[in-house]
Amino acid sequence: AAAFAAVRAKLAKRSAGQVAPMRAVDVVEAGLSMEFAEAMALERATFLELKGGEQSRALRHMFFSERAAKAPAGLPAAPELTLIAVVGGGTMGAGITYACLSLGLSVVLLETDSDGIDRARHNIDALIAQGVKRGRLDDSGAEALRARLVVSDDYSAAAGAELAIEAAFESMAVKKQIFAKLDAAMSPDAILATNTSYLDVDEIAAGTKHPSRVLGLHFFAPAHIMRLLEIVNGAQTSERALATGFALAKLLKKVPVLAGVCDGFIGNRIYTRYKEEADILLIDGSTPWDIDAAMEGFGYAMGPYEVQDLSGLDIGFANRRRQDASRDPNRRYIPIADRMVSEGRLGRKASVGWYRYPGGGGKVLDPLIEDPITEEARFAKVK
Repeated sequence: AAAFAAVRAKLAKRSAGQVAPMRAVDVVEAGLSMEFAEAMALERATFLELKGGEQSRALRHMFFSERAAKAPAGLPAAPELTLIAVVGGGTMGAGITYACLSLGLSVVLLETDSDGIDRARHNIDALIAQGVKRGRLDDSGAEALRARLVVSDDYSAAAGAELAIEAAFESMAVKKQIFAKLDAAMSPDAILATNTSYLDVDEIAAGTKHPSRVLGLHFFAPAHIMRLLEIVNGAQTSERALATGFALAKLLKKVPVLAGVCDGFIGNRIYTRYKEEADILLIDGSTPWDIDAAMEGFGYAMGPYEVQDLSGLDIGFANRRRQDASRDPNRRYIPIADRMVSEGRLGRKASVGWYRYPGGGGKVLDPLIEDPITEEARFAKVK
């Protein structure tokens, strides 16, 4: 009984909300006290019941949908990838770097100055330490990852890379400066990708000598865990560049989805409306943790506010400022997240956002966040 209880506890964490894993344990436990034929009959009946259920249909849909997400037919062979350049060692850049290192690729991580280099090394070391703690790496494996990593503020260090992935701050001016440096430092055959969440890939590409080698590779945080990878096809993106994006997705075991150039591509267009509804609930009287708990209970790995803390509230803030001039004045706008940024609550990287993260550790509830929510509700005349 204790062994089955331990398995159920483990499944409750790993397969939260899923019916079939728990039923499988029930069948095995019950079968131990049955005759063989009776146990097989129970297994068969349980299988047929689960097969006709909603979760089974949904899982089959996911299975075939993921397998349909593949490279378009007719793309040329992609260049072999051995050395990747990543620009920016923050949360996203560190995650991309760690994912590439974990597959045996070498990475040059580019930063702006010595302070940036130190922060980037710290972020990578933290991910490696997590890998060791969870048993995914031993000490020799951790050292092997570090040995394949170069962190530098000199773009010439990336001259031999076959692919560069920019993962810097969500600013068009910043990204154009980075792509100009990559354009000058790297081979004309190298592919240049931006991890932008919202910005115009074509505008970024237009500032390079060879726009055909530019595409979007939009990872989702945490980049070394989340399986979705949006591959953004610009107006001048070549088939060779696209093939390289799909080849990287295959190496990283990501689910690649081809997207066009538009505001937020696919995932963030959906997320924008999802977050908008959450913010309405927030200003109307809920709390971040209540909303997150409801979505986690529904089956999400994280709620919308913990996700924002993970990716950084400044990213969404920059995008909202970019949209100020075109925002529909008749659409309800919730300014609470703007106030968070003005108060320095940027999320995990600042150790405080919608939650607090003492010592860079796990989240804890922050009752202080209720004051600005209540004040903004009062300003908005919410009763």
